[in-house]
Amino acid sequence: MNEVTKRQAKSLLNLQSINKLMNTVENNIPLSLKNIISFSLFFFLALFLMSFGYFQEFSEMRFNIYFVAILSWGVFFVLWAWRNLTYFQTFYTWLIFLLFFPKKELVGQSTLNLFNLGFGLLEDAGSIHLILEFFFIIALLFNLIKERKSVLNFENKVFKYIFYSLCTVGLIGLMHILVVGHRVDKNPFISLFELDQIFLAIFALLFAPLIQTKKQVKTILIPFVVMGTLLALEYFLGRFRISPLSVRYYSFNYRNAFRSIFMANDLMMGLMSFAAIGSAFYFYLNTKKNRYLIMFIAFHLLVLETFNRAHSFPLYIAIFLACLISRKIKFIAGYIVIVIGLNLISLKLSTIQPPKDMGRDSLSEYEWVANYSGYSKPVHYGYDRPGGYLSKTSSLERFGAFYRAFDLIVTNPLMGIGPGNSKKAMMSDRFKSYFDLSSLPYSSQEFYQKIKNGEHPSNSHNLYIHLVAEYGITILLALLAIGYLIFRKTAQIIVKGVSANNENLSFLFVTYAMAGYFCFQVKPLLLALFILFMYLFIRFDELREE
Repeated sequence: MNEVTKRQAKSLLNLQSINKLMNTVENNIPLSLKNIISFSLFFFLALFLMSFGYFQEFSEMRFNIYFVAILSWGVFFVLWAWRNLTYFQTFYTWLIFLLFFPKKELVGQSTLNLFNLGFGLLEDAGSIHLILEFFFIIALLFNLIKERKSVLNFENKVFKYIFYSLCTVGLIGLMHILVVGHRVDKNPFISLFELDQIFLAIFALLFAPLIQTKKQVKTILIPFVVMGTLLALEYFLGRFRISPLSVRYYSFNYRNAFRSIFMANDLMMGLMSFAAIGSAFYFYLNTKKNRYLIMFIAFHLLVLETFNRAHSFPLYIAIFLACLISRKIKFIAGYIVIVIGLNLISLKLSTIQPPKDMGRDSLSEYEWVANYSGYSKPVHYGYDRPGGYLSKTSSLERFGAFYRAFDLIVTNPLMGIGPGNSKKAMMSDRFKSYFDLSSLPYSSQEFYQKIKNGEHPSNSHNLYIHLVAEYGITILLALLAIGYLIFRKTAQIIVKGVSANNENLSFLFVTYAMAGYFCFQVKPLLLALFILFMYLFIRFDELREE
């Protein structure tokens, strides 16, 4: 075979490989290649706008140009999605945007940056991700109107009830923003940043019933596996000082915990890891390929290094519950061994010292990261972790936050106090104390007083209490309906039994892990992801293979 023939054969082989890759993309992503390219252009243009704004000093002319640029991005994206995408595809593009677009919040210290869009002059914080997300909400609304007959078709009466309850909650939130008397010194535009999560939860509730086949389930879970892989790669590159210093400064924040550059904070990072763990486990049960089992274990390390505290326990308990329901005691024993081993690895990795090229050898990594991040003290809420582990926890203190939020609920039980208002309201004298705290531990009583006196700004540290405080009993009814669906499905599985190889076990433990996590934290308000995994757990056995 001469050289020309060899080159032709090699070119043909490369062309076949490219075609195979294209076919794989076409078969696993609900967008045509043309739409994938178009969305990629929108995605990277948004990244450029974010980067440009972050590094530019604020001026009125630059602000106007930047505002027009972002508005133009949004208008073109909405029109493109309306003309080219279905409702299913539009929600899928938002899911990609949520997973992979950086979500760093704007902070008051950077008031001279154009990226702040003037919000740095306020005490509130937003992000370019949230601003652009509003255009996704508009695009979803337009496509919902376009396909209303097929989308607004609930077979499950409970889902229909939840939908109308959340719509009522959304209207209540809008009323709070428009009616000045229901706000607590809150910028109404910033309040929309809180309300968008309610609307996305509604859109997720409409998206979920469109999932009819298990092939579509794989399509939805693939991005979570990719995201988990990127997070794991980012983590190990950072821990072993391979990634640039600027990336490491952000990735290992003042809690000496890991947060990805894609995430707003370590709390979002950990919750996303729950979804990645469940997705990897699904593919392992579906394919029996060991690489997904390795991902399942590696993603656990991300959770340990992100939370490194009580927030990890909902995941452990949820997986223990899944193993117990599947009646596989060996799984429980194996999982306990894995968790103990990962904890030991985490303890070893967390003692890595800061880079020597910074000339800060006298500081522990925890102090080094705290100082670099702008925090004067390397101790946060009673944490003291020079080696990456806890010596104290704030779990008992949080009962004080719970009770302070209960004061808000008692004051406004029907309509709540409005989206984004609870943190300031908890420090306001307008809301008096209604409960006897003498039976609570001293740390809880002390924390309650600190919050009420404004010494320690805090939210309720419980998503369910937080939502009821801000939106009233209407959202409580929706939450109770969601809980009813979850427990009913769990009871059916327990009675009928389930195979240890049933992929639905992955959705079972992700649903319970997220639900348990929300008992500890308010941020992030990823209700849309919770509803998506909850639906897959409830309806997975009814889905067609193809």
